[in-house]
Amino acid sequence: MGEIERQLISDLNDAGFQFRDITHLYKQNEYIPIGAINIILKWLPEIYKEHIGSGECLVRSLICQGDKYNPAVLIDLFKNSDLNETLKSTIGYVLSISNTTDIKDWLLTQLLDKEHSFGRAGLLDGIVPKGNFKTKDELKKFLFEIFDKYSYYESFQKLVQRYSSADDIQFIEQKAQEADTKTIARQLMKVAEKIRTRKRIPSFP
Repeated sequence: MGEIERQLISDLNDAGFQFRDITHLYKQNEYIPIGAINIILKWLPEIYKEHIGSGECLVRSLICQGDKYNPAVLIDLFKNSDLNETLKSTIGYVLSISNTTDIKDWLLTQLLDKEHSFGRAGLLDGIVPKGNFKTKDELKKFLFEIFDKYSYYESFQKLVQRYSSADDIQFIEQKAQEADTKTIARQLMKVAEKIRTRKRIPSFP
């Protein structure tokens, strides 16, 4: 155990949260109260510096059910750190599905207005739970606006398949014809075919 991890665990234990190490924290399935979350966030940047793998485990611990928290530390790591795109993708995924305060404007802007990156692809899972779209058409419009940047990610294809209608099949097939690779073309054609042959319309959201 590194010195920074030792300080993190000491702070957690002093506050009444009994964890042996970051692996224990990551693997446990108990509800995480805001007091523990704030300690995790306090030490997270330094944990990343001490050991990348420990930082990865620690940030993933926030996926566990817990109190709503301010994700400013995660957003700063995502935007301003020198972590690689794979690590930022994990942070994006945690931002997408953990119990954060409202990040709608930031998340949607990252996907719509910023250039594509593998890190930002981690935010795709947050489009529905964090996007606060009022209607299926509003959501679908956003998906089609970022289609060219993210259409080759499976998570994006699943969103398009779920929320598109038969009226959108021609658009999707046209995108398949314009795809950069045969693999992406096949994937998009499969999405169109699944929309065409499905038996019922999925619920929204």
